[in-house]
Amino acid sequence: MSQEMAGGVLWLTLNRPDRKNALNWEMLSGLINAIEGASADDSIRTIVITGGVGESFCSGVDLSKMGGGDDFLEAHNSRGGLVRLFRAMWECPRPIVAEVDGYALAGGFGLASACDIIISSDQAHFGLPEVGVGVWPFIISVPLLRVASPRFVLEMMMTGRRIDAAEALAKGFVNFVYPRSSLREEVRKLTENLASRSLATLALGKGSFYNLLSGGSQLELGYLHSMLGLINQTEDAHEGIEAFLNRRPPAWKDR
Repeated sequence: MSQEMAGGVLWLTLNRPDRKNALNWEMLSGLINAIEGASADDSIRTIVITGGVGESFCSGVDLSKMGGGDDFLEAHNSRGGLVRLFRAMWECPRPIVAEVDGYALAGGFGLASACDIIISSDQAHFGLPEVGVGVWPFIISVPLLRVASPRFVLEMMMTGRRIDAAEALAKGFVNFVYPRSSLREEVRKLTENLASRSLATLALGKGSFYNLLSGGSQLELGYLHSMLGLINQTEDAHEGIEAFLNRRPPAWKDR
């Protein structure tokens, strides 16, 4: 992940294009540290998370790091990186904007949904493919259910299908959709608007908004983290991930 400051805007760019910006633990830690640092820096007025125009936003957590060879407790704690990241994002007093182009899948879809505002290109696609590799999008359930119909979210989780930017806009996942050619300019316009606002007003307003919205979210994230650890111990999860990495159909054992 790279960072750049420009006009009071902190740009956080996911930069693993060879892996379609799949999240590894280093990227998760970098995002957490950058967002926590921005929370205490008054020179930063807005944050943008992007994969770059013309590149995938994020294809999810890097499955090559989630196989059965890791120490269980270490792997379980590492998977909690998304929990820590979402908490840091919602506790951050600065507005966080997602600039989405290409694929936003699985944990990448959750990362975008955890941002305060999503601006998407018309070439973006969103999806929850976890069921295809024998796992379930537990932790990202929380940000997804904050922005879209539970019935629609569940259908996407169960089928693993992808939706285009137009459907994502219609279902409430994204705020704006623009042609790829004008995406960056539209993001800059929005960040200029946000940067012109009072930091104190935005901090108090954002904090109150998420407090009203959260309900039991803090407890839910802890529970879902545990469920993610449990499902990764099933034979089908190991088989699904191995099949994905070896580009073959999975042979489910239903256990």
